[in-house]
Amino acid sequence: QFTSCTEWTKGVARIRCEDCGYSYFRPFSCKMFHLCPFCDQKRTLLYAEYLAKDLLLDLPHRQFVFTIPKILRHSFKFDKRLFGEVSKLIFSLLSEFFSLAAGQELLCACVISYQSFGEFARFHPHWHVLALEGGFTNYDRFVYLPIGADEGMLRVWQATMLALFLQKKLIDQTRVNILKGWKHSGFSIESETRLLSTADREALGQYVVRGATCAEKIH
Repeated sequence: QFTSCTEWTKGVARIRCEDCGYSYFRPFSCKMFHLCPFCDQKRTLLYAEYLAKDLLLDLPHRQFVFTIPKILRHSFKFDKRLFGEVSKLIFSLLSEFFSLAAGQELLCACVISYQSFGEFARFHPHWHVLALEGGFTNYDRFVYLPIGADEGMLRVWQATMLALFLQKKLIDQTRVNILKGWKHSGFSIESETRLLSTADREALGQYVVRGATCAEKIH
């Protein structure tokens, strides 16, 4: 179905306006979302528009990208619910991070979009987080905290993930000790990208829900 998407020789539909009489032809699409880059683009654009105009507040946001080492990635192939559980952990981690930075409890917010693929559709679970830079106090006062991830957050991210895998018996203590001894653990948090305008939020909104394939990379 994907190989014949928008192929004119496979059939077309005629679309006509009954009021003005204008009409045009459109080839059939395969509707293979998240595989076909042509069909997925409409869904991507609509989501990004909703994100930028309706969901995110008109306040500064920052993108955090959380990654894990290859040795832990295979577990996500067999239990997709892990993606959601890790998303909840990330929200708790960021909420605590901003509350500690502010010296008081804050009501924080973020949008988390997990992806299971990297470049060329290889399996690479990671999480894109569009987080409000700061949070609200109990009196609805916004506390602005334009800060990104630091070494402390990275250590907490590593410890939290290892504790989750130990709890679920997806890894044993011996392997945890080995991971902790690595110079380069494979855990990382990128937080340099900031969203300061509607255009920024819409552009990044498209990126975090993009399909696994790109038309320019398909041969």
